[in-house]
Amino acid sequence: MIFYQRPYPSLPPALDRQNLPVLFEAPKPQDPFCLRDKAMLELLYGCGLRAHELAGLKVSGLRLDQGYLRCFGKGRRERLVPIGHKAIAAVQEYLRDQRPTLVSAHSGDCLFLSRSGHPLSRVEVWRVFKKYAKRAGFSESIVTHDMRRAFASHLLQGGADLDSVRLMLGHAHLTTTQRYLFVGLDQLKQTCRRFHPAFQ
Repeated sequence: MIFYQRPYPSLPPALDRQNLPVLFEAPKPQDPFCLRDKAMLELLYGCGLRAHELAGLKVSGLRLDQGYLRCFGKGRRERLVPIGHKAIAAVQEYLRDQRPTLVSAHSGDCLFLSRSGHPLSRVEVWRVFKKYAKRAGFSESIVTHDMRRAFASHLLQGGADLDSVRLMLGHAHLTTTQRYLFVGLDQLKQTCRRFHPAFQ
């Protein structure tokens, strides 16, 4: 079973990026909604979306050729979020090969659809995620929000500045982002060694 890296109990869990490919590969061709589900998983991590934001995505809000999407967060605040090439490829494949088979009179402009063609709800997004997380061997305590935390934590670990991460997460205040994220102690030590005279 794959567990979180949780160095301190008071801090949110951070998913190990080395284990994430197992999750993305969990949807198999024999799964009836393989392409849809793979696109959902890629967007949850690749864009740091909340479950309700993913459920609310519109086809008209995608700008795949330009590498970003439009979503609506808490308080219906609109934001633009960059999309990585893996998520773009997964969404394109879903749009081309599966969404047309699901569209019904109930679909509207919603991106992710159920078997009956209705827009997926936040709860259905959660169920899809839990199905594949269990199949991939992740801890039962994992939730969709942990993908959002991983998105943010991995950006910071890669050198992204906190305010850029705040904008991508849709946080109104920087203090929310600071509480929300975990930067590893080793990374903090490396930063001190690199920039602070007392550590050089």
